[in-house]
Amino acid sequence: MNRTSIEWADWSVNPIKLRLASGKTVNACTKVSAGCANCYAESITKRWWPKAEQEFPGYRLPLLERGELVLLEHELEAVLRLDERIARGKADAAENKVFWGDMNDLFGEWVPFGMLDLCFAVMALTPRLVHQVLTKRPERMAEYWGRMRCSELNILRAAHRYEGAISGGWSWPLPNVWLGTSVEDQKAADQRIPHLLNCPAAVRFLSCEPLLGPVDLSEWLDPACPDDPDGQHHVGCGCNAADDIHWVIAGGESGPGARPCDVRWIQHLTVQAEAAGVPVFVKQLGRYPLDYNALDWPQGTRFDRGGHPDVADHKGGDMTQWPEVLRIREMPEVSHG
Repeated sequence: MNRTSIEWADWSVNPIKLRLASGKTVNACTKVSAGCANCYAESITKRWWPKAEQEFPGYRLPLLERGELVLLEHELEAVLRLDERIARGKADAAENKVFWGDMNDLFGEWVPFGMLDLCFAVMALTPRLVHQVLTKRPERMAEYWGRMRCSELNILRAAHRYEGAISGGWSWPLPNVWLGTSVEDQKAADQRIPHLLNCPAAVRFLSCEPLLGPVDLSEWLDPACPDDPDGQHHVGCGCNAADDIHWVIAGGESGPGARPCDVRWIQHLTVQAEAAGVPVFVKQLGRYPLDYNALDWPQGTRFDRGGHPDVADHKGGDMTQWPEVLRIREMPEVSHG
C-alpha cells in the first residue's frame, strides 16, 4: 500500500499482481477502450519492467501470459494495519480513503472471484477506512455481485483467514465501500453505467477521466420516478432512483500523448450533477484544456494558437489557474465506521 497523489484518495493498494518466471511481481492489465490509450499505469509498469525479462509487451493479453496471477497477502495486511492505527489514534482518521487497483483493474476477467472475496473481506474488516473500487469492467462487477448470497458467504469465510470478525449483523452493501466505473465518452457511459447500477453499493460513482468528449448523464443522474405516473420525484415518494449515481469525478488527460479536453465538457458535467444534487469533483483540466474563450479565465491567462490555455503543469491540476466556475471538489457525505 502506498500514498497516492490522486486528489480524491489518500492511499492506493494493488494486491493482485502477475508473478513472472523470474519470481518478480508486476502489475498487469489489458486495454479495453479509448480511455486506456495513454494508460499511466502501463507507463509506470514499463519503467520498472525487469531488465532480465523479454521486452515489455504492454498492457495486452501477452503480458498476462507471461506469468501466474497472485494475491499478495502483505498488501492486504497493510490495509488491516492502517485501520488498526486509526483505531489507536496513531494515524490521521481523515486520511482514510483507499483506492483499490489504481495500477490495474480489480474486476479484470483474469481475476478469480476467490481473490475478490479476500479483498472484500479486508474491506469488511476495516470499517474506519473508505474503500474506492473503480473498474472499466462493470459488467464483471455486476456478475460478481449477482452471486450476492454466495459472495457474502465467501467474504464471511475469508474474514476468518485474517482472524477477524465482521460485527453488527453484516450484510452488503457495506457503508464504507464505494463502487465506480470509468466513463470517458458517451459510448462508455451508455455501455457501463447500466451495469454499475446493478451493483449494490453505499456509493456508486463515475470517473469521467480522461474526458474525451461531451457526456450526457441526465438519464442516470435524475431518472424518472417509477412510482409517479408523470415520472416526477416528490417529497415522501420513497423512490431512490435519483440516488443511483452518488458522485461524479471529471478531468482531462495528462501525460505524454494527452488528448485535448474541452472545458465545456467538464462544465456540462458539473451543471448536470449539481442540478441533480449529486456531488461533483473536478480533478484536473488535463495537459491540453481547450476553451476557445468559452469561460472566464483568471486575469493574465494566455492561449496558444490552438485555443489551449497555458497551464503550468502536465495535469492542469492547479485550481488557481482555472475558471472559477470549475473550481468544484465535492465528496459524497456518507456515514461509516
